[in-house]
Amino acid sequence: MAPPAGSHLACALEKVIDGDTIDVRCDDGPIRVRIWGIDAPERGQTPWGDAATLRLRELLASGSVALSVTGVDVYERVLARVAAPQLSDAGLSLVREGYATVHTRYVTDADYRAARTAARRERLGIWSRPGAQQRPWEWRRLNPPGANDGGKA
Repeated sequence: MAPPAGSHLACALEKVIDGDTIDVRCDDGPIRVRIWGIDAPERGQTPWGDAATLRLRELLASGSVALSVTGVDVYERVLARVAAPQLSDAGLSLVREGYATVHTRYVTDADYRAARTAARRERLGIWSRPGAQQRPWEWRRLNPPGANDGGKA
């Protein structure tokens, strides 16, 4: 059973799945977490997916994460803001550095939108060249699970 929205959990990172999904172990057991507010390129979106995954591994290298649970997504992953020692918000860091975009359908947070605008203006990461790499949701639509190794399971 997923922890309720509003829960704050201290967990150990088990695995970085991709640029916006991690597996953690908390007191009550393992949890798959989708980082709240962002959409990172999929693994099959070369080179952006691998770069986002690697950067998230670096940001969470301490192995300790703090979750602020906001809900559950349609894939039954826990949605949460993710923090680590010396890092208050992994999702915001990924957006600020150009490794992810904001899930504007769900997020109105001014800090996230300002970070995305700045990354676009500075042409960081996924914004470094024109193309559809900035829209992971479109890539998923064109590359459904099972069509290749990069789709969401």
